[in-house]
Amino acid sequence: MKKYLASLSLVAILASSLTASPASKEDVMSLLEKTGTIKVSKQVADQTMAFFEKNSKTDKEKKAIEKVKSKMNIDSLINDLVPVYQKYYTKEDIQGLIKFYGTPLGQKLIKTMPDIAKDSMVVSQKWTQKLVQEIKAEAGKK
Repeated sequence: MKKYLASLSLVAILASSLTASPASKEDVMSLLEKTGTIKVSKQVADQTMAFFEKNSKTDKEKKAIEKVKSKMNIDSLINDLVPVYQKYYTKEDIQGLIKFYGTPLGQKLIKTMPDIAKDSMVVSQKWTQKLVQEIKAEAGKK
């Protein structure tokens, strides 16, 4: 009897996971727009390019950065993110997240995300620079 109930439970769990509706591209894009992810992605890309520009040493590097920057397309990155969200979230999950981001706490999270990303980028850049210096120091030891 226990084996029968365990098997029945397993079948029920599997059936429920198979009937979950996948999130559509439109659902995911709506979430990304609602959360400000698209805006933050653009800010991060701009900050990253600014970091490269600031740290470029030669004219050849500067020209290469400008060329890459002119071809950079954040929309293609956003489109490439859609399958990642679809992998982890169902349609119902995405709709729940959209609902959450409509709450005061969700709005606060959305409002602070760009500043958190900006501040995090500064911290990350400093951390990376320190790490590079440590690696160079270690490499220079005999």
